[in-house]
Amino acid sequence: MKLYCVYIDEFGHVGPFVSRDHPRYNTSPIFGLGGILVPSEEVRNLGEFFLAHKARFLGQEMRAHGVTDPLTWEKKGSALYTAQNYTKYRRPLTDGTRRLLNRLRDFGGRTLYLGQKKTPVVDAFDPKALSKHLGTAAPEAGRICGQRGSTAPSRDG
Repeated sequence: MKLYCVYIDEFGHVGPFVSRDHPRYNTSPIFGLGGILVPSEEVRNLGEFFLAHKARFLGQEMRAHGVTDPLTWEKKGSALYTAQNYTKYRRPLTDGTRRLLNRLRDFGGRTLYLGQKKTPVVDAFDPKALSKHLGTAAPEAGRICGQRGSTAPSRDG
């Protein structure tokens, strides 16, 4: 039986969305959760790889901000994965991401992604329905871990 560590973060915006040019509801057409599952015995190895990879991949930008330690600096994914960056840095961005995902796989880890498109009708927006859908993240993580030889927690605790 394996123990997995799970890191989950949200993406998008939880509020209503109508369109990019709407004066108020223009932030994000989706909201969701994404994350990684890593066997506990590989957390340190993945962390060491990630910090070294981050220092190589984003080192120039870190130094421009006066930062030398990758532990003390964060670049938000929404600032890294932009259309402009993809156009300007397509090869390094895709290669760097692929290298990170391949190493996660090599360490026995997996990715987790759950998102939901929001209705463009503000009156029909239901944050409780959105939360209910995203509440499937823990059972989905348990299912993935169960497929990999771990025991998944039951819904009762």
